[in-house]
Amino acid sequence: MLGLIKTMRIHQWSKNSLVFAALVFSQSLGNSHMVIQTIMAFLAFSLLSSSIYLINDTVDAEKDRLHPVKRKRPIAAGDVSKTSAVVAAACLMGMAFAWTAVLEHGAKFAGILLFYLLVNCCYNFFLKKIVIADVLTLAIGFLLRIRAGGVAIEVDVSEWLILCTFFTASFLACCKRRSELALAEGAPEAREVLSHYSFQILDVLIAMTASVSMMTYALYCVPGMANKTGSHPDTAGMIYSLPVVLFGIGRYIFLVYHRQEGEDPAAVILRDKGVIAAVILWLGIAMLVFYGNFEKNIPT
Repeated sequence: MLGLIKTMRIHQWSKNSLVFAALVFSQSLGNSHMVIQTIMAFLAFSLLSSSIYLINDTVDAEKDRLHPVKRKRPIAAGDVSKTSAVVAAACLMGMAFAWTAVLEHGAKFAGILLFYLLVNCCYNFFLKKIVIADVLTLAIGFLLRIRAGGVAIEVDVSEWLILCTFFTASFLACCKRRSELALAEGAPEAREVLSHYSFQILDVLIAMTASVSMMTYALYCVPGMANKTGSHPDTAGMIYSLPVVLFGIGRYIFLVYHRQEGEDPAAVILRDKGVIAAVILWLGIAMLVFYGNFEKNIPT
């Protein structure tokens, strides 16, 4: 049982917090109905993502045994049988889709869940073997999360926020590949696609995606650019969060290049004090801007 719970990677549920973006940015935290709907959506997405991790580890068990870190995963280590993992995955998957029945817009949300499942199945069986496509597929998963949050409460999400999410997710995925390449230098067969990457290629991709994610976020913060975020709030105050975002991205790059971290983005974000501080500070600014009339209190 403990092995199955570990394989579910509950700490990775932090990625699904993007489901709350539409709720927060549409200034709807005071709407209890929308809050409950978003929490339900988060749980459904989390159950489905855990089922996908079980499937992924079952498919990759043989290759994971060749990896210096992944060989410790319960299925690769033989602590959990493939049969048990598949049964658990099917149960979690069924629970995730059943959970959508309690959502007001459950049918649309279930459609996004189904598409997310199909994208991940394509990734697990062949897209993760294709250079660049593997990274983009991971990024698409983040887009679906933020879109799912909007569908759950029937709120549109700013195109700039979607773009920023996509490029930030692409940045994290490229950092993940670079860290994996560094760890697997002695065993490149542990992940087939790594043999087609090089540090030079990944360095260029990391620089490019980090730059574009900062640019799109900056544009999102410009008044009038975030033209489709729920109740249409003025995002001018979010400009003051730019140094925090730049610090967060810079800190993450530091961890990838100088501490050889980044293979598990969720673990890094939850463990590093610098990144945690940046996230907390950014959330604080966002709360002030969207719920505290922050921009009205700025001296002119």
